[in-house]
Amino acid sequence: MQLHFANGVPTTINALNYPVTPFSHVRNVPTFVQDSWTLARRLTLNLGVRYDHNWAYLPMQTRAASAPPLDTFYPAGTFPEVHFKTFNPVTPRAHLAWDVRGNGKTVVKGGWGRFRHMWNSDEINMANRVTFLTSTFLWHDLNGNRLFDPGEVNFDPAGSDFVSQSALGASAATSNAISNPNLKQPGSHEANVSVEQQLVANFAVRATGIYSKDTGTYRILNTKRPYETYNIDVSRPISAPNGTADPTLGMLPIRTFPHALAGLANQVPMLINDPKSDAGYTSVELAASRRLANRWMMQASYSATRLDVPYVSNSMITSGSACIGCVDLTTYDPNAEIFASNKTWEYLTRVSGYYQLPYGVSAAANYENRSGTRWARTQTFANVPEIGTIVLRVEPIGSRRLPNTNLLNLRFEKSIPGLAPGHKLALRASMFNALNANTPLTVQQNTGPAFGNVLTYMPPRILEFGVVYSY
Repeated sequence: MQLHFANGVPTTINALNYPVTPFSHVRNVPTFVQDSWTLARRLTLNLGVRYDHNWAYLPMQTRAASAPPLDTFYPAGTFPEVHFKTFNPVTPRAHLAWDVRGNGKTVVKGGWGRFRHMWNSDEINMANRVTFLTSTFLWHDLNGNRLFDPGEVNFDPAGSDFVSQSALGASAATSNAISNPNLKQPGSHEANVSVEQQLVANFAVRATGIYSKDTGTYRILNTKRPYETYNIDVSRPISAPNGTADPTLGMLPIRTFPHALAGLANQVPMLINDPKSDAGYTSVELAASRRLANRWMMQASYSATRLDVPYVSNSMITSGSACIGCVDLTTYDPNAEIFASNKTWEYLTRVSGYYQLPYGVSAAANYENRSGTRWARTQTFANVPEIGTIVLRVEPIGSRRLPNTNLLNLRFEKSIPGLAPGHKLALRASMFNALNANTPLTVQQNTGPAFGNVLTYMPPRILEFGVVYSY
């Protein structure tokens, strides 16, 4: 069990059902056909179409009872198969390249593509009763020893201490899900256009624009507590960043549901499509490149991306959590929409170069300047009726930002001659983060005495020596 405190005061307990061994089956069979045509030696068309057969299901599974005192909450059981909607998307792509003058020096490229999101195991494991579950209960530390003792928590799933249950370590109530037979497959459209111009021999510049739009974005709806049931106003005061009271900051409009809808029996989430959640991304890039000639080459680019994300995920424990295929979605309730939109810009500058020195020695450098993350302050609100403890943003995303990062990597390589044809041997020395920058990457976003404290920095300067053999 995990014990939780708010400003040193015991608040909740997380009860885990570990160890368990969940099983899930996700299959995707893709087929892709592509062809290209060149017309009048100046226009090239690349057309393609992809077909996927994507299906998923949970096999029948058995769970052993948890150790006391959680054996009554996580009893032994056998659970039937669960099948999810099968998708058979057909996604076309079309791209072209036009040699404007016919001399290969001015080229216009463009294209459009359709992409689809495939099932992943964590999405279907929301409905798996044998997956990794975390149940949150109110904790009454009756003797004040800051330790859990029997009798301090009512582990009845229909009792007054039950708050929520999540799957796979997510902070939102994602467990006990059901399959949605009317679900549509999410996807995205992407269109791009670029103009490339050779200025002098071996040197060209390029301008690119890209626009992508998500469709059918998933959200998590609790079918027993739909959006409109959050009709009770339980607004809470916004504290100063250090956690002290500040009446000038006003109230945060938190909403909760009637007590009759509390308990695990009223937690039956389901994936739905929410058109209001579809995000858009607009990017522009300016680039220059010099091909290898006279022993050196160079590339440089600058890009800017405008984010238009209506609702940033609230189902992960912290923003920026590592998430590979996990359930990183937004719940369908009013609280999840508080200061949830991200309409900020991201910037990225890259410069790289390569030079061939005498005696088989080469040198390379890569420099990157990346805009700092835009973020917002959060606050933990405890003892919210029916909800318990909830962490919400108290200002728009982008109200604060981290410093830009500057990363320089260097590499030197010496080729060893005299090997048989087709065989190569080289000695290599690399320096990562040559500037030894210690720029903050993440900070404590939650209100309190530690607000703003740096959690992680850029990794320090690293030297690497190696031998590379290829044939």
